[in-house]
Amino acid sequence: MQHFSYSSLSLLVENPVLFKIKYINRDVIDTTQGASGILGTAFHKSMDAYYGGNDEYPIINDADALRAGLEVGLRYLDDIPDGFINYSTTLHSKEILKEKFAFLFNSYLTEQAKKNEKEEIVDLEGEYNTSVTVTWEGKEITLPVPMKGYLDKIVRRNGKLWIVDYKTAYSFSNEDKIDGKKILQMAIYYFLATAILGEEIYGFEFQEVKYSKSKDGKQVQVYPFIYKDNNLMFDFFFRYYEDATKAIMGEQVFLPNFSAMFDSEVALISYIHRLDVSEEVAKQMKEEQVSTITGLLNKKIESSKNLALLQKTMERVTKDYKTMNYEAMTIEDRVRYKLMEYGIILNYVDKVVGGNVTQYRFNPGTGTKMKSILSAQKDIEQVLGKSGVYIEAPIQNSSMVGFNVPNETRTYYELGNAKNGYEFKIGVQIDGTTFTRDLRELPHMLISGATGAGKSVFIDTLIKQTLALPVSKRLLYIMDPKHVELFHFAHEQGVSYHSEKGDIANKLLELTKIMDSRYKELRAKKTRNIQSYNEAGGNMKTIYVYVDEFADLTSGETGSYIKQCIQMLAQKSRAVGIHLILATQRPSVKVIDGDIKANFPAKVGFRMAKEVDSQVLLDQGGAEQLLGKGDMLFSDETGIYRLQGFNI
Repeated sequence: MQHFSYSSLSLLVENPVLFKIKYINRDVIDTTQGASGILGTAFHKSMDAYYGGNDEYPIINDADALRAGLEVGLRYLDDIPDGFINYSTTLHSKEILKEKFAFLFNSYLTEQAKKNEKEEIVDLEGEYNTSVTVTWEGKEITLPVPMKGYLDKIVRRNGKLWIVDYKTAYSFSNEDKIDGKKILQMAIYYFLATAILGEEIYGFEFQEVKYSKSKDGKQVQVYPFIYKDNNLMFDFFFRYYEDATKAIMGEQVFLPNFSAMFDSEVALISYIHRLDVSEEVAKQMKEEQVSTITGLLNKKIESSKNLALLQKTMERVTKDYKTMNYEAMTIEDRVRYKLMEYGIILNYVDKVVGGNVTQYRFNPGTGTKMKSILSAQKDIEQVLGKSGVYIEAPIQNSSMVGFNVPNETRTYYELGNAKNGYEFKIGVQIDGTTFTRDLRELPHMLISGATGAGKSVFIDTLIKQTLALPVSKRLLYIMDPKHVELFHFAHEQGVSYHSEKGDIANKLLELTKIMDSRYKELRAKKTRNIQSYNEAGGNMKTIYVYVDEFADLTSGETGSYIKQCIQMLAQKSRAVGIHLILATQRPSVKVIDGDIKANFPAKVGFRMAKEVDSQVLLDQGGAEQLLGKGDMLFSDETGIYRLQGFNI
């Protein structure tokens, strides 16, 4: 046996067979590692990098430290083959391990790192291996077997040295339980650090970090111990060290599994004072002048007045938050690190720079819920210092997630000359390409947006493109209850313009009759739709019906009649070439009910006042975050797209 360590002495009582193979025979058995242990190792490596950096990650500021800690821990997890990980119910995949690691890392920084800033770091992740000579109860003792340990951190607080040890766990340790393994670890680390540094260690602190979320939000628990107040710690160590040494030398010695039994003062005091050894019991009963072992135990407990100090835990403290220096980071790193605070792992891919927004694209970790990413929209805006961030989770026709971030300056695109065809320009995509749709295929469109958001300009661009079609192939009906919004199209060729509510109702009724008449013509020609009818020699024009301020038109008795006509046209008019484009300033469930939405698969949302308005129109939030002036969300059966509308 070359040395004793905290882990080897623990293994001796927990699994003597593996202890002999590993430490006596010096053989190596490759086995899978528990997922929780791997998670703990990743956290330890991240803390080493966070506080100390390395050649790859020099630490200059907080942003460097954060990047170093996160990336070192994640890289460690990436490099471990799945076959060497013994996954558990709660830690069942590599991606879950990454998410839990990010959560641990952020939890520790949030609750504990600020408190550590006043400390002077003396050593990080030091490997200590030495023979130890100590003075105990007036005697100088040289421990025959050298000791070895890996100490997470040694710091100086107010001139005194402290050993800090990180623990990661699903739940906090029981504060009322005497933990034999922790006692052994504290004693060994005390001897090692004192021997190597040549200065007495004042205290030991366990910093326990949970990877399960606490209801009260507390994720870090600290357990401090002052060495001079805890002589029982050393009493226990010397008894166990002596027994372990005898056992390894082949003597028949009882070695208790202290992980299981030291949960009360009775077991601890009994072991320290050798009440498990008959000869010792008889001798001490005589010295203490008691007749029973119970009486002897009570005497020993009375003399061990510092036992309560051994169980002492730190007082409750208020959280002290560490502010991450996001300003020093790139936008993609701000997004990544902010989401890591919630255990969401994203891997940056690239960015697409558009005229109005730049889309930062990421690959999400396996098992990441899109709902979790979408819910972080406000946090992303806060860390970027920008409003109007729209999250696509996922990006259409892709497995990636996109964060559309407004540019400092915007580009406004001109419609130019309208095409003489049925493919209408809707807007410009983030990558600068023009997004088009055939209005005949939609077949109807619903438009909504607040004042000044770009709704009226968008309708103008659609009408202008409609007018570019040959008069022989199209008719336009424009319903303009405000009298002024669309009046400039009133005298265009092939346009039927109407602004009075009663007149609008009559024209919509007329359109329902035209619809019925056209169906009769189709039956007479034995054709199914307008396309096959015209191919058979007919001349049926496509009719586009633009209805502005739909909500105003649906009020009152006449409004109910108008809504009924719109409903009939929306349900049946596609086959005979009648297409509706409805616009309203603010959507509501009374105006845009289920029947209307079901028959208007194409929807355009401009900036809206509230998220609920976006939900009514698009069945999701997002329109309330748009920038205005033509910034839109276009939705049809293929997905939802963020576009910039045209100017005319």
